[in-house]
Amino acid sequence: MKTQHDSKPMPSSIPERRKSPRYWLSVPLAIRQGDGSIVRGLSVEISEGGMSAMASEPLKVGERVELEPVEAGRVSALVRHKLGQMYGFEFVDLGAEQAQRIADRCRRAGSERIRGAKN
Repeated sequence: MKTQHDSKPMPSSIPERRKSPRYWLSVPLAIRQGDGSIVRGLSVEISEGGMSAMASEPLKVGERVELEPVEAGRVSALVRHKLGQMYGFEFVDLGAEQAQRIADRCRRAGSERIRGAKN
């Protein structure tokens, strides 16, 4: 997968609450909602526990969705945060193989870690 990153650090004035480091990731996504409809998206960052993405249509916080592709597969996620068209997703019910692929991707991207993210 192609990744892109920016040399500018994320604002550090916001306390870090994430459990895992975040890494830049810019790839097109399909966000499948519970009713089967698909919203187009573009990922922004990924971690072992979730990802953020811009979505072309509104999503509801608390909604369960499927994101594809995420490291060559589809993952279930909960919409945890919303800020304009930017959404934070928490991965849920990851299989061991999918979780390993995501963890491997994050390890390979160590140099792309977003500055200011502490955990």
